[in-house]
Amino acid sequence: MKTQLRLASLAVLAAAASLAGCRTAVNAVDPANPSGKPDPLAMSHTVTDNSLSDACVPVFYSKGKTPAGFLVVQLQVQNQTRSMARLNYNVEWFDTNGLLITASAGGQWKPLTLEAGKTETLRQTAPQADAADAKFHFMESKH
Repeated sequence: MKTQLRLASLAVLAAAASLAGCRTAVNAVDPANPSGKPDPLAMSHTVTDNSLSDACVPVFYSKGKTPAGFLVVQLQVQNQTRSMARLNYNVEWFDTNGLLITASAGGQWKPLTLEAGKTETLRQTAPQADAADAKFHFMESKH
């Protein structure tokens, strides 16, 4: 009788343990190799050197307005290589007619260092209130 009671207790305990295991969440993303997929909208707002094909992958692009009415653009880029990438970038601004705005901010190149596998968010505010769109340019740094 004691043996049957022990077996029944073990069976109940095993069933409870197996049901509890079914409720755990499984992470389907491989954390050792996370990589974003290139977004077509982000790619249309990005110009890069061929040498940066995997070192600077545009993943997400968005835009909005500041309270003063200036355009704000944000671009996420990811280094999908196994080594650090050193590059420079600048932003060209365009008005509602698609004409280039020749403000001083459009010609200044800024350095950017991307660690292997890292995603970086770049945020820029338009130099003029009539800016309607932007394009990010990237080139490999020589230093």
